[in-house]
Amino acid sequence: MSYQPLAPTTREVKLQLLRALESIQTHGPVRETWGLCPHINHMMAYYHAFPAVEDLRGRWSRWPRYSGLMGCPVPGPEGMDPGHAYRIINNKWDRNTEYGQARWELLAWLIEDLEKEAAHGHA
Repeated sequence: MSYQPLAPTTREVKLQLLRALESIQTHGPVRETWGLCPHINHMMAYYHAFPAVEDLRGRWSRWPRYSGLMGCPVPGPEGMDPGHAYRIINNKWDRNTEYGQARWELLAWLIEDLEKEAAHGHA
């Protein structure tokens, strides 16, 4: 009989997601070439990462600056296609660029949104 981890509760996943996002905000990205999803996949237990990324994708579609592209929520600089921007911009977190600033804004917005949800007992 093989070990099967228990499916995480939604609350557990959201609290771990919040901690992971706060860690990025506090300590910076693990890799500047990674967006949010690779960070979550790296930082969270494998059976929590998938539902966490799914939560992010539903959540960031409500971000006021959402690009409209589910896999690449940060708008490209100067009207560049968001998918193309993600592929060609190496430092996705550079605060000195429009693209990097937008990624940090998304991160802050996601943290605030998760904190509001947790405060209302919905996490």
